[in-house]
Amino acid sequence: MPPRRTILNPSIPATFPERDALLAAVRDADTHDDLPALVYADWQEEHNQPEHAELIRVMCELRKTREEDQEQKERRKKLITRMGELFKTPALKPLRRLLPNRQDDVLRRCHRGFVFRLTIFLSDQKSRSSPPVTDVLASELAALPTIVPFDKLNWLGVCLHHDVTTEQVAALAAVPWLNRLTWLETGEESPHIAPGMLAPLIGSKNLGGLLGFETTGTIAASELAGLYLSKSATDLREFPMWAALYRTTPDNSAEPNREAGLAAIEKVMSSPRAQQFTTTGENGFAVDEPLAEILLASKYLKDSCLFYSDYDFARDITPRTEALFIKRFRPSRS
Repeated sequence: MPPRRTILNPSIPATFPERDALLAAVRDADTHDDLPALVYADWQEEHNQPEHAELIRVMCELRKTREEDQEQKERRKKLITRMGELFKTPALKPLRRLLPNRQDDVLRRCHRGFVFRLTIFLSDQKSRSSPPVTDVLASELAALPTIVPFDKLNWLGVCLHHDVTTEQVAALAAVPWLNRLTWLETGEESPHIAPGMLAPLIGSKNLGGLLGFETTGTIAASELAGLYLSKSATDLREFPMWAALYRTTPDNSAEPNREAGLAAIEKVMSSPRAQQFTTTGENGFAVDEPLAEILLASKYLKDSCLFYSDYDFARDITPRTEALFIKRFRPSRS
């Protein structure tokens, strides 16, 4: 049997395939479905991690208590007390370090005994330290599994800073734990992703767990298409339409990028990969005649994909195309 500290903080890539499958089930579970987490708790206990197993069970039971009922209120107090005791155990100290100190914040950010989402900021300098966000230097990437308990995370994300370099992105693409990444984003401090910046990630063989990409800035449309058609990023579920339709100007403002954006969108939407998309983003975009034709022509895009997307119709769209678009993509609004 491996040393106990190795079991409590498993190294990557020395993973347990069975554990990883159970974790994926927890991540994808319905909001009200505790069963996958409880099954994982049984697995944890069988593999000498009773503290985390009990924490999962306590927090699942805690979700069901209501403060309006006096008996349940007392039970809730006992569960919260036990939760605090478990967090103080040596086995769960790595998990506790990723959470805020306030009890209400812990309950909000720790779901069923898992940190709901942890985003690491890849940067040249440490500027953030508030949980549950962690600054990570490129030189620290390989050692991250010894700092962050991956087996107790629902989501692991990476946000690229404005000062990130292609070399640092390449360092990220090379680490063996990249298959734990579920979310990639460029924050407000990264208004422009230069062409070629994401190439190392796009070419990585370890993006199989990536579910979403989000940008509040702009990215080269061809780069975006490359990411969504990557051989390894096979489970991306959200396509950021806005990011393809705009580009960055020298002063870092956004301007329409219709020609290149439409070409990228057509390339992605004509691919079978489009059938896995659940949404096209919430940032807002104008549906003109060419864009509508591309989306309507896609035999892979789900009809429900645009139900809740924030978009408007451009002036040049014909009444016939608009009617067809509404019939297919907005039946609940028609």
